Amino acid sequence: MQIRCPHCQNPIEVVSDDDSFEFDCPSCGSSFNLASDVKTATQPSGMPNTIGHFHLSERLGFGQFGAVWKARDTELDRTIAIKIPRKEKLDAAESEKFLREARASAQLKHPHIVAVHEVGRQEDTLYIASDYIQGANLARSEDAPMSIMSWYEAAWYCNWLSEQEGIPKDQWCYEPITREVRSVSTKAKASFLKLTGYRLPTESEWEYACRAGTITSRYYGRSEALLPLYAWFELNAKQQVWPAARLKPNDFGLFDMQGNVGEWCYDLAKRYTPAPGPASGMVIVDAPESDTASKTGRRIIRGRGFADRAQRVRSANRDFNEPGNRDAFNGFHVARTYDVSP
Repeated sequence: MQIRCPHCQNPIEVVSDDDSFEFDCPSCGSSFNLASDVKTATQPSGMPNTIGHFHLSERLGFGQFGAVWKARDTELDRTIAIKIPRKEKLDAAESEKFLREARASAQLKHPHIVAVHEVGRQEDTLYIASDYIQGANLARSEDAPMSIMSWYEAAWYCNWLSEQEGIPKDQWCYEPITREVRSVSTKAKASFLKLTGYRLPTESEWEYACRAGTITSRYYGRSEALLPLYAWFELNAKQQVWPAARLKPNDFGLFDMQGNVGEWCYDLAKRYTPAPGPASGMVIVDAPESDTASKTGRRIIRGRGFADRAQRVRSANRDFNEPGNRDAFNGFHVARTYDVSP
């Protein structure tokens, strides 16, 4: 059985005979209770309503390192932001490093740097008080692409989607993946490109789908002036992910192949391998390996995202990241192999 964390929306595997209502999310580190309203972000265990002379009113974000709260400065009567690391993440050395970096940040003066007002400790809880900036809401809508997903989680999702659609298990493209091990032993099956389950596209498949038969820098042509009609990027995205299919598609009818979020591909990041023979400088071999995905084996990302400059939003642009990393700028398209023979 699966449930979703109410804070980060990542799936959590639950054994069927588990009668507990208390859960800890391995992705963002938050705790929640299914018996209560899980849509309401609750304070971590032991967190007071006040810290120093600040009254905590709303948790703005929560991750493995800690939480950021909206708070009221009761002495100066102003709204500020409070960053509070998780206690178990900081030993004595890390605590001192946290305070030292906070003090250094307080000396910086720049219009693009959030001003730090105070750093301190209340009993065994550290905190930093800084300006509260009311920015754009980066939360995903239901029809927006999924981001903040690691390559491992994207592969796990492909198996999950195959299961939801009743695809036979022997046609799933990845060996069975559980929450406990998906970050260390994700492995594609041998000849997975011939199987009919969902999977991540190879880099060659992605570029073929993106270009849609074109050979220009973008699938509509070359002009940067037309890019806002086809892609969400630095100029028009307002630093956020946008719902899918709001702009123009390519000639295959595919939306958002460029911009909005970058997309994981199956392949390891490495130089192109020319095929042998007289056309070796023109033909690229699409033969991905099916070895276990190691934590350090970086994987290809294509398409670029909402924060990228126009120069990088091109059909041929390549990027990469380690498969365990989550990034607000990265998502994925899924692919399937179909038998179209008569």
